[in-house]
Amino acid sequence: MLKHMFFAAFVAAFVFLPTITFAEDFGHHHDHAVQAQSNTLAQAQTAEANRLAACEEAKKPETARFSYWGYGHALAHCKGWIEQLSEKSGGGCCSGIYSGGECRLTSINMITRKAQIDGMWCPFGGDPVFIDGMGPYALVCAGSTTQEERANNQCPSVYCKGSSVAN
Repeated sequence: MLKHMFFAAFVAAFVFLPTITFAEDFGHHHDHAVQAQSNTLAQAQTAEANRLAACEEAKKPETARFSYWGYGHALAHCKGWIEQLSEKSGGGCCSGIYSGGECRLTSINMITRKAQIDGMWCPFGGDPVFIDGMGPYALVCAGSTTQEERANNQCPSVYCKGSSVAN
């Protein structure tokens, strides 16, 4: 009889207890998965709210000049072009406060490999990424320039660029 009680205790210790621990772990991991999904949903809702706010901003008259810092920025957010540029460029190529750059609608000349930035034709390296639906525009993330830099044709740094025109 003692053997049977020892055997029952052995089975309980090595069969039932690990399943209880597994169930607790599963519940713990499940909670993390639910939290991650909730965070993803909240981020998507925030992104959509920001996009809609940009669409409202894009309805206002443009204050920047073509190719200058901020020109068409709200429209580019509204249409999802900046998100396409960021995703296709490896993310975060143009995050203003981090890079010092800002996206603006402009023109790119693929023959001379220059983009119009702050009124100047500035050279760039690499190919622009393809951005669907932009028409004749290009989207360039670059730093800003001072009046003195523009007077001396000193181009800003170009962080990333995109176009819907074939390269």
